[in-house]
Amino acid sequence: MNSMRAKPSRGSSKASTAMRTVRGSKAACDGQTNIDLQPICGRPLGLEFSISTNQLYVADVYFGLSVAGPKEGLQPNSPTVNASVAVTNNDKTGSSLKYDIRTKPVTELVTGLSGAAGTTVSALGDFVLVSEYIGKRIRRFWLTGAKRNTTETFISFRGNPDNIKRAANGDFWVAVNTIKSSTQDTVPIRVRIDPFGTVQTVSLENEYNTTKISEAQEYLGRIYIGSPTTNFVGVYRLI
Repeated sequence: MNSMRAKPSRGSSKASTAMRTVRGSKAACDGQTNIDLQPICGRPLGLEFSISTNQLYVADVYFGLSVAGPKEGLQPNSPTVNASVAVTNNDKTGSSLKYDIRTKPVTELVTGLSGAAGTTVSALGDFVLVSEYIGKRIRRFWLTGAKRNTTETFISFRGNPDNIKRAANGDFWVAVNTIKSSTQDTVPIRVRIDPFGTVQTVSLENEYNTTKISEAQEYLGRIYIGSPTTNFVGVYRLI
């Protein structure tokens, strides 16, 4: 993926002071919401916890893939990977990468993605899904079988799909932001897709209004909804 750098805004004394401190230091970064500090404080876009190793993996725009263990802080785990966000008009430079936690190599699975946002592996481990936020679709990369190492469009949307999470039964949850044709307002929806591409949608407009959502995560019979612009996590009971 391409690296991305941000230029500090003029007149931001707090940002300028922080830029002169040690990169990523707690003193400079804790409690900050200033986007000018992202090059030194980071911009995490993906989190995944490994139950088997008790480690938290973090994908960051500026620092790449890092890992934090129960007795250690955040440590670079793959310095050759510098994740980026391709949220620009018609960008098609995104990639889907596979990282082996045992042997450490990084493998590029899919290239030419338009706003690569989320990824997950099927319950059987036979394919990987990758969402394209700008491309308004989800791509499927086959890991096994007759279609191994090939890519196809799994499903297309009228809106923008963000993160993908696997459901308890093997289906997939996708956070999607659509546009209401009558008003051009954002309508956040949670989408459930089975491995065959059957879709079920639930609008979250009543609770989130026009606020964009970024993730739908299932846990113990509930769906947790994340958004980059709210100070809360929505919780819905599955029926």
